[in-house]
Amino acid sequence: GQLRRTTKNKAGTFLFLSMSALPATMRRTAPSCLSWFLLSLLLSSPHFAVAENDGSSSCSSSDQECSRDNDGIGEGSRGRASRRGRRGPTLRQLERQRKCNAHDGGERPLYTDEDWERLRRLYREAGVGATVEFPEGASAAPPGFVPPMVAGQTADGKGRGVFATRDIAKGEMTYGGMDNYAYFSTGEAYRTFIGALSDAEACDVMMWSWTQRVPVKQGFEKLIVILLDSNSLQNDAPRNGRKGQQVANTGCPAGKECAWFDEYALIDIREGDEFLCDYVEFAESDLWEEFGL
Repeated sequence: GQLRRTTKNKAGTFLFLSMSALPATMRRTAPSCLSWFLLSLLLSSPHFAVAENDGSSSCSSSDQECSRDNDGIGEGSRGRASRRGRRGPTLRQLERQRKCNAHDGGERPLYTDEDWERLRRLYREAGVGATVEFPEGASAAPPGFVPPMVAGQTADGKGRGVFATRDIAKGEMTYGGMDNYAYFSTGEAYRTFIGALSDAEACDVMMWSWTQRVPVKQGFEKLIVILLDSNSLQNDAPRNGRKGQQVANTGCPAGKECAWFDEYALIDIREGDEFLCDYVEFAESDLWEEFGL
């Protein structure tokens, strides 16, 4: 990365200036032990330590797990991250810093309408969301549309989910509208929003986030996307699963031109059935690296 090259150049300048400060005769005849002495000074300098950490300056000196992490933005595959988010902790490091594993295994709480509104308010107040200009017809939801869903705990151990509040016919809209989405065009902006949340909220939001090429007026834009309402709890299932396996029952029906924000019943759904969608149809996990996350 650029920081690594810059730091090494500074360190090289330090070595050159140290040698050039010697008289000419000593520079020609200085024993090799002097070079090793200067090299040892270089290796112990803070500049060299920053270069080895490759700019992950968000990790504190006391955060040994973070400083040793090889999943950070370095010379590996994550070193190819674009400038949109190359500095700072990765998603995995953020999860460790917030101790998200401590929340696994137990029953996570359901969010109230007030809780969702708090998250949306914090997003607005953070002022780091991306301004996105969507094409006409990004949603076909009628004004005041209320998705026929309610959040609850699943009976099969998945955790939280969303369930139909009434019988829904195949082809009927199950979700629509653009108001509750959050967008980030850089990893830095996303980290700023995560930093405004409690540990429990941050762990949930990181779990609900995805990356996607979003249709805009001028083509497509790569964004980090979060849905800040109960539909974030909709669990994943393949559209074409094996016999006996749960399959997606919401999405865009075959042969239908769906607006980007809208979902429809793929089959008849009975009241109390869990809504399931196929994450593969919208989430593009390979884009996380481009945000430095």
